[in-house]
Amino acid sequence: MRVSYRWLNEMVETGLSPEELADKLTMAGVEVEKIERPGEKLNNVVVGKVISVGRHPYADKLTLCRVDSGQGELEIVCGAPNVRAGAKVALGRVGAILSGGGLKLRKARIRGVDSEGMICSEIELGLGDDAEGIIILPDEYQVGQSLASALGLDDAILVIDVTPNRPDCLSILGVAREVAAILDTKVKPLSLETVEGDEPSSDYASVVTEDFDLCPRYCARVLTGVTVGPSPAWLKRRIELCGIRPINDIVDVTNYVLLEMGQPLHAFDLQKLRERRVVVRTALGGETIVTLDGQERRLAAHMLVIADAVRPIAIAGVMGGANTEVDEATTSVLLESAYFKPSSVRRTSKELGISTEASYRFERGADPEAQAAAATRAAELMRTLAGGEVKRGVIEASRAVPSRPEVRVRNSRVNLILGTSLPDGEIERVYRRLGMEVMKKERDAVVLQPPSFRRDLVEEIDFVEEVARIFGYDRLPTPVTRARVGTTQREPWQVFEELTKNVLTGYGFFEIICSDLVNERRCRQIVDLLFDVPVDALRVLNPVSAERNVLRPSLLSGLLECMARNQTQKRDSIRLFEVGRVRHMGDSGEAMERASLCLGMTGSSQEKAWDLSPPEVDFYSMKGSVEAYLSRLGIGRVSFRQVGKPLFHPGRSASIIANGEEMGCLGQLSRNAHEAFDLKPTVIACEMDAESLVRLMDFSVTFRKLPVFPGSSRDIAIILDEKMTYEEVLSVLWKKRPEILEGIELFDVYRGEQIGAGRKSMAFSLKYRSKRSTLTDEEVEAAHSAIKSALIAELACQIREGKGE
Repeated sequence: MRVSYRWLNEMVETGLSPEELADKLTMAGVEVEKIERPGEKLNNVVVGKVISVGRHPYADKLTLCRVDSGQGELEIVCGAPNVRAGAKVALGRVGAILSGGGLKLRKARIRGVDSEGMICSEIELGLGDDAEGIIILPDEYQVGQSLASALGLDDAILVIDVTPNRPDCLSILGVAREVAAILDTKVKPLSLETVEGDEPSSDYASVVTEDFDLCPRYCARVLTGVTVGPSPAWLKRRIELCGIRPINDIVDVTNYVLLEMGQPLHAFDLQKLRERRVVVRTALGGETIVTLDGQERRLAAHMLVIADAVRPIAIAGVMGGANTEVDEATTSVLLESAYFKPSSVRRTSKELGISTEASYRFERGADPEAQAAAATRAAELMRTLAGGEVKRGVIEASRAVPSRPEVRVRNSRVNLILGTSLPDGEIERVYRRLGMEVMKKERDAVVLQPPSFRRDLVEEIDFVEEVARIFGYDRLPTPVTRARVGTTQREPWQVFEELTKNVLTGYGFFEIICSDLVNERRCRQIVDLLFDVPVDALRVLNPVSAERNVLRPSLLSGLLECMARNQTQKRDSIRLFEVGRVRHMGDSGEAMERASLCLGMTGSSQEKAWDLSPPEVDFYSMKGSVEAYLSRLGIGRVSFRQVGKPLFHPGRSASIIANGEEMGCLGQLSRNAHEAFDLKPTVIACEMDAESLVRLMDFSVTFRKLPVFPGSSRDIAIILDEKMTYEEVLSVLWKKRPEILEGIELFDVYRGEQIGAGRKSMAFSLKYRSKRSTLTDEEVEAAHSAIKSALIAELACQIREGKGE
């Protein structure tokens, strides 16, 4: 919100400089981001009067002017076609800095003649786009007066960051109320009366509301005999300083009152309304409207519109229609002032992609009791500026206007929370300064009714905060707090998150945090490629962006997009991870939510060096990282089982098994996945169920003595079917293991003609050791033979063996 300091002081006398006022507002919770001074750019530019205009002696297209600057006459060379004797002009004296490029004016010699300044155009001063001619000022301007002062630009603009819960501060009046409460003074009342004609407004128009839920209150006034034309300079300049472009006197008045009172208004050309009837209703199927910006808008059935007897003429609370636009031919006006349900305006504005000054205020909540007053205020300004007659009375259709709550606030509670000892009278005085009505007094409490423009005050704590704001945050005492320091038991999830981040960053991974909302197309790609059964994504009814409209069912969608973005920025070696929550629709039709961990890597397995070309990461790089990570979590009995998912390469993927439970999957992305996410090969990804990881974490430590007896080893090679996996062999070895078997290590896999097609040889080194004595050859051979028998029985394999250490 841009607030004119001069305009604000007309409503409430502050006696403060703009900087002091900004500090007061900010300390009361109404943050002033910055202060702009539009007149600074016009330093050393004054109102001048052209005394004479003559020909330049050496240039046909230039003129030689004598200009009264208020401090003497100056000779100035001018090339504008509209310069004339007697005209009041914008005179840039030597030393003035022009807006275009920061050019500082100096005394210059132009085509053999000295020029002591410049007669300026709009574009040269940054006041407009007209570069064809100089600015011709009104005759009433005083020669020598600062141009900034003459144009009303010697002002300060307070740029206020208004939070969504304070729509009352989206107006000059609202900010004036805040200032008055802070300084304990009064706001000067606005003139809310108008001179009315004898004929009632209802003879000229009618209003029907079909949906009071979306429009609890609709007011209208009628003016006839108006003359539409440019607004006076003071009005144009005032709304321009607040960020609104002038159009004509009727439209400018609606914008002026919007800025002044915070109530959006709209003016319809009454003669363009079919049957002079206004109908407030929701859109019919297939209806369209061409809005004031010239765009055709297709309306959904839930959107509230303002219609006449035949067609929509405005999108309620958002933008008017071109079919009833006020233009130079307009002589009769129907002035709309309404209260629309905030959620309805917010939804319509977002779906149509339109944001206006009106919708910005309506969707945050306008004052539901200000419509008639604002319409009357605007009608009187229109009558004064555009002539015509205001018809008698306000046409109104209203029902179930939002009521003001009555809230009981305990004075002792106020002092307890704020740490103060304020007397009851001082607390009550703060409430009255804020415009609240004391409905009832009790021994330690008051029952308050907030003003209609403060829709954010609904609970006791809201009123406590108001006391803190007005009393002054800087004046609140800071009590010394005594506390006992002790230890607390951390939750398993906290331990998991901290350890995960420490371990994975130690392995060279970078943490990312992606949005919970993803693109529906990307979501469908992940679902089709990753999930074994169809999964329905959860669609968001009111998404922030049409590009992100569903909740992610997997963390991999965000991770892969992030990897693709990094690859386009020439980052070749990437290791990323994320811990977050995923959501999707369950089989029973209810939303399902779980925590997940995903990892991704691509590029070199280590940093490049002048004498080393490190290999690229592969399936085993990720498998090793996952095994090391799970080990740090204390999760044992980790194994991997081949899995077939379209997301991964068919021979380079696996599911992760821990303690017999499937935890997730990992693998090298398939060609389809690389193409879907615009990834360069090779990318390895993994996703695990974080809740299962938390449940299986085990940090218990078991100690055992170092071995005191020597061990022995035997090598064994088995020939078996190609489809048999390492995990199946290992399972048999551990299941049938004798007591003295200490370790198993795979050291070779062979395929060749000697063992036949479709078969492979796997060679293991088996380590034996006893805790009680030195093993004899007979004991080792007996255990080794038992293992061979188990392998033959369980796997139907052939045995080739050799002797180890």
